[in-house]
Amino acid sequence: PFTDVVTTNLKLRNPSDRKVCFKVKTTAPRRYCVRPNSGIIDPGSSVIVSVMLQPFDYDPNEKSKHKFMVQTIYAPPNISDMEAV
Repeated sequence: PFTDVVTTNLKLRNPSDRKVCFKVKTTAPRRYCVRPNSGIIDPGSSVIVSVMLQPFDYDPNEKSKHKFMVQTIYAPPNISDMEAV
């Protein structure tokens, strides 16, 4: 019935030897809460991203092909502020 928050986890892994920045985007930003939605993953490490579908009133006529995109880039040297990237 979509009356409760539904949460699933996404594990992002960095197999490289450099720090990697990531950002998660969605086509339905009002429907989902993504935490953390961006960050830096150290070499050989991983991070768990929680994707939470917010409660809503279901409408069978509404298009619901929601999509997610995970953008990544090697972190510039000496970066500490994600907004600067």
